[in-house]
Amino acid sequence: MEKYVNLRCSSILAILFLSFLRRLIIEFKVLDFMHWPLGGKGDTSLPHWLYPIIGIAVLVCGGGVWAVWRVVLPRVGKFKWVQTKERLGDGTVVTRFRREKKE
Repeated sequence: MEKYVNLRCSSILAILFLSFLRRLIIEFKVLDFMHWPLGGKGDTSLPHWLYPIIGIAVLVCGGGVWAVWRVVLPRVGKFKWVQTKERLGDGTVVTRFRREKKE
């Protein structure tokens, strides 16, 4: 029964990822750099495909920074992040992370 549940969860995750990718392609035109501008010339001297490539690069770099901070550093440094919530003077609740040695 566990294998069936795991397969079902991964199928749901795959469907969610594909629908997110579809939304990027169709609605936001992030990956739509195959279409040439009318007349073959854009409105600037930069190539038309540069904008989505830079956007994708920024997203990938952000994911890399997160992976290093949340996954790699704790494994190498042998610690874990502990989440604490604090209330500021105006009532705002903020979340802070502190390092705690693994036992």
